[in-house]
Parts: sequence; structure tokens; C-alpha cells
Amino acid sequence: MPVVSRLERLADPKSVLNDLLRQACDLNRRRQRSFRVAKHARLVTEFIDDFSPLRQLSAFAALEEEISNAIKEYKWYL
Repeated sequence: MPVVSRLERLADPKSVLNDLLRQACDLNRRRQRSFRVAKHARLVTEFIDDFSPLRQLSAFAALEEEISNAIKEYKWYL
């Protein structure tokens, strides 16, 4: 896993995540072709107990802010 402080400097973080998921699935090359990376990438957050290290990243903080604002706007419409 990359060090959290270096995540925003990765040229293609999605590709790194996909590669890590393929390694973690521990399937042979033939079976890896049928491994649905996108499905498993969505499940990653279910295994994260503590998001505080990610909050150090400006991109993650911005995402949280956007989600929070969207929820507030949605509640306003209700």
C-alpha cells in the first residue's frame, strides 16, 4: 500500500488501487481476467474502520465537503 502522504502525488491512483486489488485477490492470471475490479473497488470502504488518515489529503477533504453540502441541499428540498 502506498503511504497516505504520497497518495495525491500518484499519477494514476485508480490504476494503483486496481493493481493492489488484483494482487490481493490471489487468483492466477487466467482467473484474474474475470475478476471484476470495479465491483471490488466499491467494497474497499466497507473495510476501512478509520478514515482519519485520509482526511489529511486535500482531495479527500474536498470530497467530504461536497458530499456534506449535497446532503444538506437534499435535506433542504425535503
